[in-house]
Amino acid sequence: MAFAVYEEFNLAETASVKLSNHKVVKKLGLIVHSKVDEKLADMASERRTISVLVTRKKKTATSGMANVVKGIFP
Repeated sequence: MAFAVYEEFNLAETASVKLSNHKVVKKLGLIVHSKVDEKLADMASERRTISVLVTRKKKTATSGMANVVKGIFP
């Protein structure tokens, strides 16, 4: 899933289109879980959770590719 997120951002960058994290989550159908009670969660909290999720997936993909270039395989 991490490489799918990376690929979405890469495709958007090559097409010179700005892509938000929220659009990536909706397009890929990622499920966002939050520790905050549903009654207390607001839109800002949901956006922060989505941002963290997408950023972590993107970092995982870039780290994996960097390790392959270095010859480090898990």
